[in-house]
Amino acid sequence: MGQPADRQAAACRRQADPPGRAAAGAGGRHPPGDTVALEGDNQKQADFLSRILAGGDPGRHMLIGSVSRAEHLDLFERGIASRLDLAYAGPQSVRMAHLVADGTVAVGAIHTHVELYARMLVDLRPDVALLYASAADRHGNLYTGPNTEDTPTIAEATS
Repeated sequence: MGQPADRQAAACRRQADPPGRAAAGAGGRHPPGDTVALEGDNQKQADFLSRILAGGDPGRHMLIGSVSRAEHLDLFERGIASRLDLAYAGPQSVRMAHLVADGTVAVGAIHTHVELYARMLVDLRPDVALLYASAADRHGNLYTGPNTEDTPTIAEATS
């Protein structure tokens, strides 16, 4: 029997989508009700990763450190997600307040960044992590470049 790291690497290989095919796989691969950690708070990949979920099944619980992109809230308006745990809403705070008031977004809790990522390892464990990496090897190792920020924590919480 393989070591835990070997099993995790095998799972990464099975679940990783090659460039250009991520949108086709992630939207419908995971059942409604999954808890999804979305990486890319203030970065360019946030737009890309948010759009990947746009065609998926409804009813997801989202874990997003920073709701900083319109695409993050589009997931709720389209019914793709219904519940949100977050740390910061920034430029989307007014729109988010309206979506909470009309019942489109149910907020689980507003955390500090440290608390949100810590709880991902304890009681808010994601079923799915949408991460962006510049490269990956055949063992499931991701290279995220010089700016990894929250990526390692999200990946570990999902494993």
